[in-house]
Amino acid sequence: MDESLIRDVENTIQEYENSAARRDQLVKAVTKEHSFNLVLYADYAATYAVRLGDPELIRRGVLSLAIENNTFDYRDTITRLALLNHSASKLGIDPDKIFQEAMSVAPQKFARSLERFIERSPEDRALSKFGFREEYTPLFTYVRVSLYSHRSSGLRSHIRRKLRKLVPFL
Repeated sequence: MDESLIRDVENTIQEYENSAARRDQLVKAVTKEHSFNLVLYADYAATYAVRLGDPELIRRGVLSLAIENNTFDYRDTITRLALLNHSASKLGIDPDKIFQEAMSVAPQKFARSLERFIERSPEDRALSKFGFREEYTPLFTYVRVSLYSHRSSGLRSHIRRKLRKLVPFL
């Protein structure tokens, strides 16, 4: 992520934190492009929190998602919450505490997403459920993995075998 973009997002987060009166206005001003940058910042925060051992990045990553407020696609938000959750756990921090603190300043729409995420079981918060795994190459990072590749190829083979019985020339 570009340093100037990081600074821009961090300035927005700081303004969001410092001015309760402007929060609504900041959230409403988020465009699709801003949305993408705020989600990208949450990725950055989850990764660099672990690399630098900096729990403050977890909090700022959650706040960037609060400002984004599910503007683009709530699935992107939930996935980033999973990354931030995992990073907080790696640092020995209770992610639920960070999420609950963010709920107190978050827009209602995002606060509901946080609440639903907190209600998930630990298994349902696992990186693998969101198509990610951690890797050291040599620095810590999150890597996307296919959620269905192992299942779909087996399913396709099974369907082909069944179809061959019905239609022998397949």
